[in-house]
Amino acid sequence: MIKVLKTKTIQQRSIFTMVFVVFTMVFAASTMVFVVATKVFVSLSMVFTILTMVFAALTMVFAILTMVFVVSTMVFVVLTTVLVTLTMVIITLTTVFVVPTMVLVVSTMVFGGEKMFSSFKTQSAEQLVTIAGAVIPDLTGNPALPAPTVDLKAVQAAADALAD
Repeated sequence: MIKVLKTKTIQQRSIFTMVFVVFTMVFAASTMVFVVATKVFVSLSMVFTILTMVFAALTMVFAILTMVFVVSTMVFVVLTTVLVTLTMVIITLTTVFVVPTMVLVVSTMVFGGEKMFSSFKTQSAEQLVTIAGAVIPDLTGNPALPAPTVDLKAVQAAADALAD
């Protein structure tokens, strides 16, 4: 009977040892699963960090493009302003040079004499009246020539007299 008890005890110890080994193996396996899960989590965290950096870089590129657009718009506005200013200068210069020339032509046509241009000598009275009728309204009240050298009413009277 002692031998049987010893055998049972050894068998029980073997079963306990085997159960302990199985539990140790299960624990080791679950530890390995935990390690793998941690590595996956770290990898996903790294991917998320990289994606965040890419998004930040794209945001910076968008900001730079927006700044380029704003600067190009400002350059366009400046160039447009310069163009408008140059156009106004051209209009002013045209007015400054054309209006006195028109006054000279009208005064020469109306008052004749030595100042009359040779091209107007060959024109008829009707043609001269037509030219005076086109020039006098442009000179009347013109801010570029507030005080013409010739009295425009006298020029109109002379043109009317020539027309009769």
